[in-house]
Amino acid sequence: MERLLCEAPPPPPDNLSDKIKAQQVAADQTASERDRLAQHRASPECNACHQTMDVIGLGLENYDAIGEFRTMDANNHLIDPSGTLPGSTQKFSDAVELATTLAQDPRVLNCMAQQLLTYGTGREYSGADTALLDAIVKAAGGTEATFQRTLEAVVLSPAFRSREGNK
Repeated sequence: MERLLCEAPPPPPDNLSDKIKAQQVAADQTASERDRLAQHRASPECNACHQTMDVIGLGLENYDAIGEFRTMDANNHLIDPSGTLPGSTQKFSDAVELATTLAQDPRVLNCMAQQLLTYGTGREYSGADTALLDAIVKAAGGTEATFQRTLEAVVLSPAFRSREGNK
């Protein structure tokens, strides 16, 4: 969520390790990953973060840890990679549709500009820099922006080309 949408999840609860241990004991280890995560999200403390993070992870579940495509999970359950993008009504049925949905989400364009500018200048950018980031996305082509044009717009931006004194 932070790298794609520049939206950090809320901080975890203080006694997280105890809650995780209790949930692992209670969880059905033979259930599908989707069902196990649904049990996990049933906890109000965990739901705050996982209701947004799990959707993208489940959308990519057809790919194992080394990127090999699979249709069944470790417990021999058919994988269901469908979902709805957090903070949106955009639905997807698999990783390809997830990628298409993310590519059309304006939050991703703004986040891409923010991540590139942060990397290129070595300084964090945030909500206070909305006008600058909006100008970069606009210069890159707005909703039609590509990675290459966004990178070019970042490099040509005043924030990248000029250096302000330490404040």
